[in-house]
Amino acid sequence: MDKNSGFHSAMTLAEVLVALALMSGLLLIWRPVLGAVRQLPNLNQEVAMLQMANTLTPYMAKRAEFKTVMPTSLYYNVPDRDPTSVTGGVQYQHLKLEVRRTASGSYLQGSGTESGPGTTPLIYGVAKIRLTDIGPGSVRYELFMLSGARLTGVLNDKTTR
Repeated sequence: MDKNSGFHSAMTLAEVLVALALMSGLLLIWRPVLGAVRQLPNLNQEVAMLQMANTLTPYMAKRAEFKTVMPTSLYYNVPDRDPTSVTGGVQYQHLKLEVRRTASGSYLQGSGTESGPGTTPLIYGVAKIRLTDIGPGSVRYELFMLSGARLTGVLNDKTTR
């Protein structure tokens, strides 16, 4: 056999059509998977809303009493957990709800108004908060997330029950 006989190794038209059919089948299978991946930011928004509802809303409704509502912070009082007060009356902790920024990110946190350690962050990824007083014991909040999402809701203190 002569090496230069003119025979070239190539794909036939049928093989090309089968390859195209397989690739289009894979594309159809992967399309819903890629669509689900694109929806992940929306899931993060929903998780943040549930987290807000499950941590902050019940706490405010049971224990807190709003004192001062400012556009970016909320001052409120909660009864002190220490039953041994000198005056015999209820002592209150003066707390503040605000967005904190650190080197590792930003988050919504309830903390003491004086310097010192705060409480555990409530929601991570918060860029800023806008608070509006809508009536006695009710505050509308808007959380602007780093992802661009905006979460809104209403907080009620113990006086609105």
